[in-house]
Amino acid sequence: VYNDTAVGPKRWQFMPEEKKIGDFICRKAISLFRGRKWIAWYTLSIPTTAGPWKLSGLPGLIVEASDTSNTYSFTLTHVIKCNEKKDFPAWRQQALNWDQFRAEYLKSRKIYYDQLQAHADERAREQGRTRSAMILPGRFKGGLEIWPE
Repeated sequence: VYNDTAVGPKRWQFMPEEKKIGDFICRKAISLFRGRKWIAWYTLSIPTTAGPWKLSGLPGLIVEASDTSNTYSFTLTHVIKCNEKKDFPAWRQQALNWDQFRAEYLKSRKIYYDQLQAHADERAREQGRTRSAMILPGRFKGGLEIWPE
């Protein structure tokens, strides 16, 4: 993960308001992040610092969040309780600088396009063709340029 501004807001201001959202009693917090004032409603019922997008760092799950202009808003739609304990692999312990991120990204992109090309070649063989299209990373918003060999 490339991290240019850390993960999200550094400081939250805790407000005294509470409201019920779905099954959760939520508390209000406010923060400034990337030029916007954000209002988040979080619940202590789910003790995690997680939230939508880059909004995180509160003492409970963010259930609802929006900027004050309502240009952006997020709402938790449902929670599925899992009775089985899951171990998740540890994520990278520190953020990458740009050069490290670019090297990891290019390596991952090469693996992806190699696998995509192998699949295209296999489909061509299944269809009795001797060659498939050559798939290259694209500069277009759609992501792929396809050039026949």
